[in-house]
Amino acid sequence: MNDRPIDKVRNSALSLTLPPDTGSISDMGEINGALHMIGGSAIYRLQLADEIDPERTNIAIPNTHQKVLSYGTEFPYVRQTLMTARRLFSNNVLGSAFDYKTGINVSFEALHDLAAMHDIRKDVRARFDKIAEDLKNLTVERRSMTVPSMGDVRGETKAFLQKADHVAVALFNIAKLFYGDEIGPRWFASLHKLASDKYGDNDGFTKFLKAALPFLQFVRNARNAVEHPDQAKSVKVTDISLLPSGELNPPKMAGVVAAQLARGQTNFLGSLFGLERVFRPEYLLADHAKPFDYQIPLPAEPTRRRASLYVHTPRGRKGRSIDVATERFVDETRMSATS
Repeated sequence: MNDRPIDKVRNSALSLTLPPDTGSISDMGEINGALHMIGGSAIYRLQLADEIDPERTNIAIPNTHQKVLSYGTEFPYVRQTLMTARRLFSNNVLGSAFDYKTGINVSFEALHDLAAMHDIRKDVRARFDKIAEDLKNLTVERRSMTVPSMGDVRGETKAFLQKADHVAVALFNIAKLFYGDEIGPRWFASLHKLASDKYGDNDGFTKFLKAALPFLQFVRNARNAVEHPDQAKSVKVTDISLLPSGELNPPKMAGVVAAQLARGQTNFLGSLFGLERVFRPEYLLADHAKPFDYQIPLPAEPTRRRASLYVHTPRGRKGRSIDVATERFVDETRMSATS
């Protein structure tokens, strides 16, 4: 077969070098239809030259990698979402009938939103700490004082609540993968009723849903209030302000989220830093402490570790004929598999 030079290059073995900020490669797999490398400090999407140029018209097109998340397995949210989903949703655990690809894709989208919330919270905290430090040197001159500003607090509040709502929706969509149309139209309230009917009120999952339900509903109502304000629901965000006592008032999120919710002031920073407290792992772990009537055998741990993360195993020049010019091009554009 007379392969063209581009065919020889594209059909040859390849390896990829990821930037140092990736950290140690922990895993690789398909997410949203593309191969992803999951490192300790970042996640990269890989795209082979044939995906970019399927007709093989340009020999110079390289294989590419693009950072899609600046967090890896060292970040707790990555372990608690994507990596947990990759193990829990696998065919070895849930069987081939479960929609593994959709579960992974939804988990990855939720991880993106959680990472964005984390970044907002971290940025707000850093700015607030700086302002607190600057206040030590704040003085009044000629009965005038510059009150510090947190910046676009309203925009960050809106973005934070939108991301929180996206995560809640992702959780519900994952629940739908397990229960489908059994869940009624009332969102997590319907899921709680379904769990209560199926497993009883004393079940760990039912208790978890009961504890999380008010918070999840608050997230949805708060998102609606900030995006679609009206007389029944609205959110007003204020920056740092000076009180009659001479004290500086921190940023606040005040408003009417719904008719049944209390009205008044809520500390903005406190709301950002306390969201994860709604999750009660003891409820989720309670079932594991109960005696069981039967046990599902788990798959055996692999005894052989992968020596490398090659997409295609390199075979060297054995079994293929490449001219000197093509071999030189391959050597010059080859990337190492180490991270």
